[in-house]
Amino acid sequence: LICAPGLAHAGTRPDVAPRRGQWFLDPEFRHGSPAGTLCISFRRTGPGGWDNWGSDKVSIGDLEGLTQQDLASEAHSVSFRLTRDGGTFVCKGSIDGDRGAGTYELILDPNFPAELKRRGIGAPTEAQHVRLVMANCGIALIDELRAQGYEKPDLPTLVKLAEHGVNLDYVRGLQACGYRLGSLARLVKARDHGVDPEFIRGLAD
Repeated sequence: LICAPGLAHAGTRPDVAPRRGQWFLDPEFRHGSPAGTLCISFRRTGPGGWDNWGSDKVSIGDLEGLTQQDLASEAHSVSFRLTRDGGTFVCKGSIDGDRGAGTYELILDPNFPAELKRRGIGAPTEAQHVRLVMANCGIALIDELRAQGYEKPDLPTLVKLAEHGVNLDYVRGLQACGYRLGSLARLVKARDHGVDPEFIRGLAD
């Protein structure tokens, strides 16, 4: 997760976040990633300027509307959808081989805030809702944290996890390497200092 500072935009309400921006698709070359894994990242203009979110590992099956043939073709236009807990990215643009870029619109799931509230997390504002979807922090992450014995996050803590890049892939990746850090604060601290599954596997190698 990289949140790049920029120029503030006058008149932007703090409880409302932009739902349009740019997407980027690249092949994943990290150690241990299955063949054919892709990385998708998103960029948008927020109240504080540019925000860059990613990169999340996805397979072609996660991108509704794309096929393997799209990744083997010359440059051409594409449209696809990526659904996460809390919302769906509707993407348009172009792909040349296994790299691409374009624009997206984020459609928020109206049931997501109520589900978080039902689970005792709290109902997010629209801006918090957008940030949770951008960071891919939702119901699956909450369930994984519970399964691994972490405390249940409240809403501010869940948003903090999102802003620091502690998502489902990160938590599962640590577990696969044999690590459970015991508290959410330790997860955030480890993430901030670059302790991720790739780093751990590199030490082992």
